[in-house]
Amino acid sequence: MEEINPYAAPENWDYTDAQITGAPLDEVGNQIGAWRDGRLLVMHKQARLPDRCVKSNAPTSPDQRWRHKFTWCHPAVLFTVLINFWFSLSPI
Repeated sequence: MEEINPYAAPENWDYTDAQITGAPLDEVGNQIGAWRDGRLLVMHKQARLPDRCVKSNAPTSPDQRWRHKFTWCHPAVLFTVLINFWFSLSPI
């Protein structure tokens, strides 16, 4: 009998099958990759938006697709950079 290690990492992990907490479901029961929460567009990393305008919902062609990798940094990082810049310019 093969021993199962409960602490081992999964051998193959498919992020498209991951369940997202709070994500809405379509009529079949599958999770939707992008949804609206008030005025915010919420989506997971592997979600792909349809070829539609986000603002007007007008159809677009695939060559008009805007590719961008969104990142986030903590505001304290910006504050630290500004403080260092301030002290480098101040006379001693």
